[in-house]
Amino acid sequence: MSSKKYILGNWKMNKNLAEITKFFASFNKHLITNNKIKYGFAPTYLGLGLASNLKKGQTFIIAQDVCEQEEGSYTGQISCKQLKDYKINYAIVGHSETRKFLGCTDQMVNKKVKVCLANKITPIVCIGESLQQYNKHQTKDVLAKQLKTIFNGVDDSKCIVAYEPLWAIGTGKTPTLKEITTICTHLKKFVQHTPILYGGSVNENNAIDIVTLKNVDGLLIGGASLCPDKFNKILKEVNKWTRK
Repeated sequence: MSSKKYILGNWKMNKNLAEITKFFASFNKHLITNNKIKYGFAPTYLGLGLASNLKKGQTFIIAQDVCEQEEGSYTGQISCKQLKDYKINYAIVGHSETRKFLGCTDQMVNKKVKVCLANKITPIVCIGESLQQYNKHQTKDVLAKQLKTIFNGVDDSKCIVAYEPLWAIGTGKTPTLKEITTICTHLKKFVQHTPILYGGSVNENNAIDIVTLKNVDGLLIGGASLCPDKFNKILKEVNKWTRK
């Protein structure tokens, strides 16, 4: 198990500059100081600079994606080198929405992981199964195959894995607590020294029950991370739990 709990917010295609400013004006009033917790947010590319300037305390900023190429003729893409200009040290790769809408494959994720590590950026690698695969009890096999491809030729201990069942993202549905800890324990067999996060309809009401499960090292939070009060509530509960 990781010695830290990661509580990360993925803002997706939400918040303009005014909204980012308003968010941090509220969020920064109730900062948590605890070396057992790492927390941060992933704004859009256009919000990285402002968010980096407004963040305080332990908060860190994450890129929502990165190109698998170092540079070149890749219109609309952002490179690791460009992210480093904003002092970004974490990037989400392989999120199900980039797979669904942008055609990202496990092979591409493998390349993204390698280019991230070469530029000293920690990749937050998203994996997950579809509802059809879940219903056919194929979850473990699907995830094992994803990990094998994504971490081919990679030191996975320098990465973070986020398990996000595709059918739970933004639907309000989540696996049972038993299912989450069973899957995360299964993943540890393949990535023993890698923090494993859970994501998929995490909110301020179920977060503490999930993050305290065996072999769950943190959370990747979508909608609930858009509200400073909700995210602060989660942090406050995790902070209290780590100090017991």
